[in-house]
Amino acid sequence: MQIKIFSLIAAFIFLFLIQTTYAQFGGGDGTAESPYEIWINAHFIELADSVNNGNNWSQEKYFQLMDYITDSIRIVIGNCNEPFQGHFEGNEKK
Repeated sequence: MQIKIFSLIAAFIFLFLIQTTYAQFGGGDGTAESPYEIWINAHFIELADSVNNGNNWSQEKYFQLMDYITDSIRIVIGNCNEPFQGHFEGNEKK
């Protein structure tokens, strides 16, 4: 009985981790037809972390600003060694 309960708990944890790992930004899959959606400041932070971690992560990926971001936190996306190389559509938002 304990092994079945442990297996069930392990399966739920595994499924939660998979969903969390692959959930990026506010939606989209990064293609021109379905760009990654940037809705809130946390999505910008996620973008900065992904780009700044290297390996040309943003290359040939598409992003679209979906709403006005009112937070005044400054976020640096990319640097000389790891520049942002994707496509960013402002969608007439600021």
